[in-house]
Amino acid sequence: MGQYMSLRDAYVVHKPSYPSTLDISLTEEEAKLFELLDNFTKQLLNDSNQNVECRVAGGWVRDKLLGQDSDDIDIALSSMMGLPFAEKFVEYVKSEKIDAGQPHAIKQNPDQSKHLEPARVKVLGYELDFVNLRHEEYAVDSRIPVQVKFGTPVQDATRRDLTFNALFYNIHKGDVEDHTGHGLDDLVAGIVRTPLPPKETFLDDPLRILRCMRFASRFGFEIDDSIIKAARDPVIQKALLQKVTRDRIGEELNKMLKGPDPMRAILLLETFHLFSPVFEPPTPYPFPSPKTYRSAVSAALILYSILYPPRSSQVPRVDPAMTLPIKSDKSTQARFFLAAALTPWKDTTYQEKKHVRSGVELVIRQGLKLGTQNNYLDGIPPLFEAAKLLANPTLQRFQNPSPRVAIGRLVRDKIVHKEHGAYWTTSLLFSLVQEIFSTWDPLNDTVDIDKTTDLINTYNAFVAKVEEYGLVPDPAEKALLTGHEICETLAVTRPGPWTGEVLSRLADWRFENPDGTKEAARAWLKREHDVGRISAVDRKRA
Repeated sequence: MGQYMSLRDAYVVHKPSYPSTLDISLTEEEAKLFELLDNFTKQLLNDSNQNVECRVAGGWVRDKLLGQDSDDIDIALSSMMGLPFAEKFVEYVKSEKIDAGQPHAIKQNPDQSKHLEPARVKVLGYELDFVNLRHEEYAVDSRIPVQVKFGTPVQDATRRDLTFNALFYNIHKGDVEDHTGHGLDDLVAGIVRTPLPPKETFLDDPLRILRCMRFASRFGFEIDDSIIKAARDPVIQKALLQKVTRDRIGEELNKMLKGPDPMRAILLLETFHLFSPVFEPPTPYPFPSPKTYRSAVSAALILYSILYPPRSSQVPRVDPAMTLPIKSDKSTQARFFLAAALTPWKDTTYQEKKHVRSGVELVIRQGLKLGTQNNYLDGIPPLFEAAKLLANPTLQRFQNPSPRVAIGRLVRDKIVHKEHGAYWTTSLLFSLVQEIFSTWDPLNDTVDIDKTTDLINTYNAFVAKVEEYGLVPDPAEKALLTGHEICETLAVTRPGPWTGEVLSRLADWRFENPDGTKEAARAWLKREHDVGRISAVDRKRA
């Protein structure tokens, strides 16, 4: 009887190290900037009798308390709108002989709930956003507030998504203000919590559900149980679909996957019961729903266990040539984790007019609206195609016309190598993930140890053979003969559809003759043409 390995046992939450005590230490430039703001508000009070308090809000406060650098400086104003404050502040800064940019309003963008048109200006190298403290009221069917007015620090803090994102740094006093009463404690304890009851927070802006997941996976924090319960509520999930655009959902997922722990993000989608609301495109698309979303998590866990195997792993390590290109680049890692999570759709298709398209493509293009950024739309569907070409790479497969030529031809296939961010070793790794996934037991969420071991050994042997033959493709390598030189050799006037086949044959010849020169390649090409093994049709003469 075979042995089986639990996939979930391999996963460990990524927990960065943070300072033992929470404190904000200003850089020299930050201190200078805040001194300018403090002095300017004093001048405003003296000259215009306008009493304006400045507080840094949100991300900068959180990150500085965690000992991280941040240039995301949002200034919350107590009693003045952003643009007029920024304009007067710039005048003051210039009077102090300091360069400053031209302030401008950030135009309203309903999809991002930017309703008060914050002002932005660059001072001392920082891009500052100014907006007044506010209090908002939301419509039932929209995440765009129907009423926005000046608010108190408490009202502004409680309308925010999370307690530790609701912290303020009072520029005038040099103190951190925690108006929710939980932000500092939650930051110390590593807990994701909403200032108000989660259902109220999420109904106001359902995108906050995904932000909870993003910050939990970024910081390695635990999520308060009340958030999980609220996120699973059908009312909240319906609000997510009705009030949040698909591109905003895709943008949040993209940020999660590019973070330090993309596996946690995928596990949280499962915990929150969000695979269907996040991935499935809206009607009228005839979406091919998978039988289960658990396979998405399991395929991603297989990828994770290959990239980050535990010390007590029960299977061999995968050749670093396959893992390092993914581990060393966050964009590539994000693409591969999303690809693994799309495994449930790998065999699905849908009809669009006269075309049959991949279900994987539909999820990326219409479900997540991610497009070709990070090579998602143009890079992930080819990964599944490459996996089919590379499956079962036993050396016995590659005998015709010779092992060296057959293997070289495969690793140079444009789907496998150099197509939209692909590299032959990373395509090979994704193929391995898919083959190990084929041994997955959904009932017990395990994979077969013996079969997994055999697969890893087979793929490692293939990589070794490619390296032994010296077949590693050079991304900068050019064809030995250009299209013009091929036409000249074969006495035709212009390239045609036949040129691609000739270039492929030339590449095979070069693998068999690594020291071959242009002259030798021309001679071989002419001989092959003369005996009829290569044809070139001259359209002009035809």
